[in-house]
Amino acid sequence: MFFQGRDEVHKTMRRLANRLEKAGIPYVVVGGMAVYAHHYRRTTNDVDFLVTADGFDEFQRLFVPKNYEPMPKRPRRFIDRVNKVTVDFLVTGHFPGSGKPGPISYPDPTEVGQTIEKIQVANLTSLIQLKLANCTLPSTAISSNAWKKNAARMNTKLRSEDEKVYLSDNAAGNFALASKDRGGPIEIAP
Repeated sequence: MFFQGRDEVHKTMRRLANRLEKAGIPYVVVGGMAVYAHHYRRTTNDVDFLVTADGFDEFQRLFVPKNYEPMPKRPRRFIDRVNKVTVDFLVTGHFPGSGKPGPISYPDPTEVGQTIEKIQVANLTSLIQLKLANCTLPSTAISSNAWKKNAARMNTKLRSEDEKVYLSDNAAGNFALASKDRGGPIEIAP
């Protein structure tokens, strides 16, 4: 059911995206669901939304606890009361991975979104940047050869949208090093 878009995670994503749009809260979907929206077929059991700090406050005011149950000790994680799917919020200006300041912070959703199937999703360039900064590339990208093939496939997709992603040879060849040190030799530029 996941690949047909009829599973509970897709339902939660569409329901929350609709609520945020109706409330005028800018958002983009990031994480596994955004990777999936860009035609990299993989599954996930949660959905991640990027919002501004004001948007996050407004989400909490309007929808918590009525529609989403907060998770103890996880201030930006919620459970959809309808189907128990986990929803994580990432906030503009915060940092991926450890949360410690680094070269990439979460961007403003209004600057990185594109519409895919009526949902605001992070554009591929921004999604790759965030995945690299968070060291959460899909598992097939772990070996350097697999990573190079995935990067080539993604670059082809980007060229068709007049965007480019540049990965230094050093980054592709030393992915394990970059994973250990989140400030590793990774270069991505629009």
